[in-house]
Parts: sequence; C-alpha cells; structure tokens
Amino acid sequence: ANPRDVETLAILGLTQMRRQAFAEAETALAAATTLAPKNPGLIRAHAAALIGARRFREAAVRLERAWPLHPEAWGLLNDLAWLRATCPDASVRNGQAAVTHAETLVADPARRTPSHLDTLAAAYAETGRFGPAVKAMDEAIAATPVSSPSREAYVQRRVRYQSQRPYHAE
Repeated sequence: ANPRDVETLAILGLTQMRRQAFAEAETALAAATTLAPKNPGLIRAHAAALIGARRFREAAVRLERAWPLHPEAWGLLNDLAWLRATCPDASVRNGQAAVTHAETLVADPARRTPSHLDTLAAAYAETGRFGPAVKAMDEAIAATPVSSPSREAYVQRRVRYQSQRPYHAE
C-alpha cells in the first residue's frame, strides 16, 4: 500500500470527524485501516468514527479484535473499557469486562493517568461499585491541573458516582 494513500485517507477521515460527518469519516478510516491494518492509531480513529455514527457494536468488535494484536497500545484498551462501561446502547455495555480492561490498564503505576482512572471509575460505577469509582475519580481529579478542560467533566462524573449513578455517554 502506498503510505501516501493511507495518510490521505487518515487525514480525510479525521477531518470528517472534526466536522462530525461520522459516516464519511468511517468510510475513509475503514479504507485506511484496510491499507494499514497494524496501525493502532488508525484502528482507534476508525472505532471512534463508528461510535460517532452510533454503530457501537461494530466499534466494540473492532476494538476487541484489535487489542490482542496490539497489547502495548494502551489507548486501544482504554477506548474499549470506556465503551464497555459508558456506551449509550445497554446491549453493548459490559461492566465486568470494562473493569477487567481498566484494571489491566492501570495495573502499572505509570499508566495511572487521569483519563485511565476516569475509565476505571466509569467501569466500577457500571458494576455498582460506587465507592471505588469515587476513589478513582478523586485520584484522577487530584492529578488533573485546575486549568485542564477535562477537570470539570471529572468533577461532574464524581458527583454522579457519589450519588450512586453510573455515567452513560449520550
């Protein structure tokens, strides 16, 4: 495959994502991943386009199949755990799988990033483990600069978990 073709398709797909033209983005990113099937960044982008197009089950399958092939691509595992914990489609959510994936993700202290802890908290909340969810969010918030745009979302999710309500994406 011509690397320029892959790059062109990836740029097109990401541009369409920014425009929220998810069906077009999915088409371009599917083609890019066909040409470069071992690129975890493209796989993540393709899954994100599928999610944007509300094709949640396909996104979950895409991530589930990709993760074993890229066991060091922690972003793939985070995306998979987040989708399994927070998917708007209840039939795609799987709290226990989300917990397993998220716990694997944060097992190494170097990977206990705020976004990974946010995913862990969402997974715990999805399984009704609200105490550990709040604790994970406290750790995420403490590690997030006050100026970060993510901080407010973390605080809002912490309030949900404190109120014993899981977070589900819209």
